[in-house]
Amino acid sequence: MTTKVDMDYLYDMITTSAAKARGLATHKLEVGSTASLVVLDVPTTIESLRFHRAPKYVINHGRIIAENGELVQ
Repeated sequence: MTTKVDMDYLYDMITTSAAKARGLATHKLEVGSTASLVVLDVPTTIESLRFHRAPKYVINHGRIIAENGELVQ
């Protein structure tokens, strides 16, 4: 999987498709949502797959629970 199309497909498999498989398909980034998400500090989805950096933030139900790979108290 080295083409942009392949990488986009892979990214979809590990995000959107994985959420659907776990019954989380209704999670969206919009007002009224649960606000559980991961923020990556990369310019493209391909970069996120290539470099596997720790997320900038992990947010669970609107609370930051990790920042730069470290748990927040």
